Amino acid sequence: MSSPAQAVTPHRAVAAWLRTRQARTVAVVVAVGWVLGVAQAFAWSRLAPGIENKVLANGNWGQMPTASAHAFTSVAIFSLLGLGIGIIGAMVVWQIRSLRGPIGLAALLVGALGGGAIAFVLAPHLVSGVDPATVGPTGSEIMVIAAPVLTVGTMTTLGKALFFAALIVVTAAAASFVYTFAAFLSDRGDLGRSGGARDRHPVAATAVPFGAVGVAAPAGPVPNGTVPNGTAPEPITRPVHIPPQYPQG
Repeated sequence: MSSPAQAVTPHRAVAAWLRTRQARTVAVVVAVGWVLGVAQAFAWSRLAPGIENKVLANGNWGQMPTASAHAFTSVAIFSLLGLGIGIIGAMVVWQIRSLRGPIGLAALLVGALGGGAIAFVLAPHLVSGVDPATVGPTGSEIMVIAAPVLTVGTMTTLGKALFFAALIVVTAAAASFVYTFAAFLSDRGDLGRSGGARDRHPVAATAVPFGAVGVAAPAGPVPNGTVPNGTAPEPITRPVHIPPQYPQG
């Protein structure tokens, strides 16, 4: 029976793991995922098209027919940026052999989910545009460009919540798929964490004396013209050198 001083509690096990190199690597993966969320928000704010609006002379305004197309383009750009970050991030994390397995997948998902949430919250604050409702009467018709949005059409509260959740998890979904697919393709039992030879189907090596052949010798005498399994031997053809014949005289 172990003494209380020697007992390993879950708290002590976690505290000991947090001091390991693997824990520091996990923290770096998560932090990089969150930083990439900031980069995604910045890239979207520069690539997403604004919403065109026409303001009439009396101050009334309305969206142009291209507004819905621009809104869809903005959502598509945000999603594609998330997909790219998730795919490339999973490929990079897979190269870290010490994290291959559930720990690496968990670190990847935490970083991707946090990055997606940061990008979704931060992106609308990095765009610029003119709110047509604040223009007022101008005496003539003018065109103003409103800031890009991450919505498409008119949605209910539940539909909007599900749509926003999908935008947040797109990076994590792509990352988990690529990472899991790489693990599926691995032919090593430890997913290559050790960096050694393949060990999923190990083959035992057998020492063979020099000069030995691969067919075991029969226990008793073998009749002429047969081999140990009782079948006739296959003919062996060898090149035979025939000297040239010259006529005499």
